[in-house]
Amino acid sequence: EHNYEIYVSYTYEQALELYKSKNPDIVISDINLPGGTGIDLCKAIRHHKSRKYTSFIIATSADSSREVVRSLNAGADDFCSKKNAWIELPVRIKSSLRIQQMQELLIESNLELRQVNKQLKRLSDSDELTGLANMRSFKKRLTQEFSRSERYENPITLLMIDLDFFKNVNDASNHLVGSHVLAEVGALLKETLRTH
Repeated sequence: EHNYEIYVSYTYEQALELYKSKNPDIVISDINLPGGTGIDLCKAIRHHKSRKYTSFIIATSADSSREVVRSLNAGADDFCSKKNAWIELPVRIKSSLRIQQMQELLIESNLELRQVNKQLKRLSDSDELTGLANMRSFKKRLTQEFSRSERYENPITLLMIDLDFFKNVNDASNHLVGSHVLAEVGALLKETLRTH
């Protein structure tokens, strides 16, 4: 049903190097490995910085509930009894892949949500027409600047700009032309003034 690319290692060191070079979707490890344990391997993988989450399955003896608890505490996602591995393992692999797909969807959704939140923040802080900071943003910034001025005992200057005869533009043409003028003035101010 599925085509899996399988890599095999025989020691703890080989397994860790293989993980780092191949960045697999799933690691299946025996509890006992030459040079370390499956639990050590799981901990090392969990501490390794990787962009992708790797599911970790520990193969244990049928009666080793203590090993299972230690494995899960170390960061293993699942365990598989060696005795029934031929029955359990395919099901546990499918389950791990399903969880990974859900995690990837969740990560994608979170990224999209962050982008939308950034956009919403920008929209809530700026005037739609001019692209300049709106009154809400202005009040917040003014409070910060007053606070900074008092703290460092620096003078503060507030410059107010008025568009002379702007009402005449609206009266002579129309509000659409007036909106265009405001947008152009906003663009000019953004282009001319320093960002800070």
